[in-house]
Amino acid sequence: MKHKLSVKKLIFSLALAVGLALGTAAVCSFADTYTDNQGVIYEYSTSDHTASVVGNTNVSQDITIPSTITIGENEYTVTAIGQNAFKLCQELQSITIPEGATSIGNSAFESCYSLGPNIIIPESVTTIGQDAF
Repeated sequence: MKHKLSVKKLIFSLALAVGLALGTAAVCSFADTYTDNQGVIYEYSTSDHTASVVGNTNVSQDITIPSTITIGENEYTVTAIGQNAFKLCQELQSITIPEGATSIGNSAFESCYSLGPNIIIPESVTTIGQDAF
């Protein structure tokens, strides 16, 4: 009898774990990506309508990050420049970060040697990661 109780507990524990995992997955919001005409890649969330810059596809010399991006009929507020977003962009000479962005991730502009002093960072940015520039 003791052996059957252990099997029942095991089955119950597995069922509980699967149920919790499925319940959590239903609540989670997954981000999608979008690339604009400047070659800037954004990750955006449909749950809170925010977007972060997460990469690029060989951007040009001068980049202006917009305060919002529009995808279909939905508008997303750009709140962050993510980790490594422009790392090693040798051609990047100037960047304008929008008002409303609050963070610049680690190494976001690391090794952007042509960037120099041509960086406009708004007062809304409160966090700048390690080796961001």
